[in-house]
Amino acid sequence: MKRKPRILFVLLCVAVLALQLSQLAARFLPVAAQIRQDIGKSSAWRGANFAFGREAAAYLEFVNRSVPVDVPILLGNPAGPEYLARPVDAQIFLFPHHVYNCVSDQYPRCVTEGALQAALITDAETAALVQGSPAYGAHTDDLGLLFSGDAPEVQHSTWRDYSSAAEFLFGYVPPLLLALAIVAPAILLAAFGLPKLNAPLHIGTGIAVGLGVHSLLVFLGLQFTAGVISGGLVIACVVLPWILVVLLRRPLLALNWGTWLDLPRYWPIYLTVVCFWGIAAFIGTGTAYSYVDEYLLWAAKSYGIVAEGLKTGLSGWGTFTTRYPLNIFLNIAGFASLFGDRLPESKLIFPVLYAAMLLMMGGWIQQRGGRTWAWVGVLIFASSPLLFFHATLGYANLALSVYSIGALVIGLSRTKGAPMWAGILLVLAAWTRPEGLTISAMLGFLLFVSYWRLDKDKKAHTFLAIALPLTLFVLAWSLVAPRLYADAGFAEGLFTGNLRSLLSGHINWNELVFTIRWLFVYLFSLQPIAWGGLTLFLVLAAAAALIMRAYPDATELALLVAGVGVLAIIAGGYFMTSYASDGQDVSWWVLTGMDRMIMPGVVMLWAAAFAGSLRIFGLAEPGEPRETLSS
Repeated sequence: MKRKPRILFVLLCVAVLALQLSQLAARFLPVAAQIRQDIGKSSAWRGANFAFGREAAAYLEFVNRSVPVDVPILLGNPAGPEYLARPVDAQIFLFPHHVYNCVSDQYPRCVTEGALQAALITDAETAALVQGSPAYGAHTDDLGLLFSGDAPEVQHSTWRDYSSAAEFLFGYVPPLLLALAIVAPAILLAAFGLPKLNAPLHIGTGIAVGLGVHSLLVFLGLQFTAGVISGGLVIACVVLPWILVVLLRRPLLALNWGTWLDLPRYWPIYLTVVCFWGIAAFIGTGTAYSYVDEYLLWAAKSYGIVAEGLKTGLSGWGTFTTRYPLNIFLNIAGFASLFGDRLPESKLIFPVLYAAMLLMMGGWIQQRGGRTWAWVGVLIFASSPLLFFHATLGYANLALSVYSIGALVIGLSRTKGAPMWAGILLVLAAWTRPEGLTISAMLGFLLFVSYWRLDKDKKAHTFLAIALPLTLFVLAWSLVAPRLYADAGFAEGLFTGNLRSLLSGHINWNELVFTIRWLFVYLFSLQPIAWGGLTLFLVLAAAAALIMRAYPDATELALLVAGVGVLAIIAGGYFMTSYASDGQDVSWWVLTGMDRMIMPGVVMLWAAAFAGSLRIFGLAEPGEPRETLSS
């Protein structure tokens, strides 16, 4: 193999890494500096500050300190700030208070005598009318509170500040210990059930499966507590998987754990993952829940579950577009019920899932390309701006990507236990986001095709291992979801409902062209809000394959097909919104969410391109052992 093509690949790795690290520094160093400045503030204050600004954070803190927890808060003044126009915008920042909409032409006339209520006064004109009333408390000239009776004295505020940076940092210890207790049984079982894979793959798979199974156990437990979540229920669901570990203690103890972690071989991966995880955890918890879908959807419904139980929390809190699966909601709610989300502790879930995906990628590349390139691959992958950004966000797209790529990487290894673990990961992908079911079905079919050459008996067992868990989940969720959500949401049936227009020959060509064009432009964008240089490896791998007449192997081909399939599913879903009658142009939908929705597909394409480039350019280190545990 000639050296010049290899040099191109090495130069691309260096250039992409330099680009992405500079983009991360430019974007997140100012954020880290602001977090450090306000490190003593509560999570609600920091979230409101990053979402709406310091003035809004100060006012919401005043409201929280002035209104007892059992007094309902009314808002909805059309003349006030936008963030106080609807209860859904302020729910998590005023949690655990109950927030209601004040429907009145002359706000705040809905404040009535009787049970004590508190209305937010958010404009100067209204403040002037109630100024001087013993029931009014002023914050500024145009911001205050009007009670339906005399203003009460508040003995305790739920906004608890930190006395020092050390106290803030020590706050990471309890939730991380809980997370370790949740994922450790799954890591041990992954090492036992997938003996021919390496430790990073075991740890990454165990983290993802551990968190997903924990939320399933919490959901089952809620059926016996009338939907009320508590710390006791969460702890019970932590203990249950350990019972299985105890039952399997003999075969587990027989494994060669002394060589399993193998620090001399894997330390570059572990060190890289810990560094990026630590930075993401600090920024994620420091900014709290401050981005739109964090406080409008994921945290809002999770806090609602804590405050009012499963059904009311899902249907009465946050925005409502469809019947979302419960993986992320229940994990957030579990941590929040135990710790109160002062940090917020529940937001550590997302950097932990980010670490799981980095470990999966590192372990997989190491088995295909060796130690050096596994480390380089993890560095490049971890520093992708959009991927790192989502490690700091409380969104479910990163989690879906972890389960999707995990199912493929494990399933395509075609080793002992792989079909069963792939089937579990596919179920958890469907348990995480609405589109996860469609993606899981496509990936399950692809995995079964990859096992097609097995003999008849093995083929049947493999099909059952991959398809049966997902089929059972679909049947169960179709029965449970309508009982949990009061309404299906406007997005429910969007595809099937608008498919009739498409099949009748009515094609929105402009919207179709816009969606496809945006997808390709964004995929290869080098802007700091995009993928960095990840997709440039697709260009290099494709060019090298054509010039050198080197074709992808079976695993790379499966990843490419899966990645393209995910992009097609997401792009098709967004195109179908052009037939909806909700008043929104398709460009609004695409520009506000498609970047994160294509994440699983981009991850699959990058994995195929990076591994393929190593093979094509002859850079893979031969002789990487496949079996790391022996009984």
